[in-house]
Amino acid sequence: MTTTEYEAYVLSRMKDFCDLNYMVIALNGEAGEVAEWHKKFNLRKNIAGKHSFTDLQDELGDVLFYLTGLARTNGWSLSDVMERNRAKLDDREAKGMKQIC
Repeated sequence: MTTTEYEAYVLSRMKDFCDLNYMVIALNGEAGEVAEWHKKFNLRKNIAGKHSFTDLQDELGDVLFYLTGLARTNGWSLSDVMERNRAKLDDREAKGMKQIC
């Protein structure tokens, strides 16, 4: 699936109430689910045996859904966001700043 195809998919699934406020809150909620996965899988050493990497992929997909919705709500494509991020990171590197990871 291309980013353009995914954007169309997300737009087709967004409801009328999915405005800027909703998208920001939902994105943060889903990012919190990623942190929750990390806590359960890595910090608790998956004691319950229920949290797999498939679960992480599911949570990242939810983050991507709301990230895409938030971008599209602002009139940006994922490509726009990726290009802007790359330019920001390249600018930081040119200024001698270390990479994020």
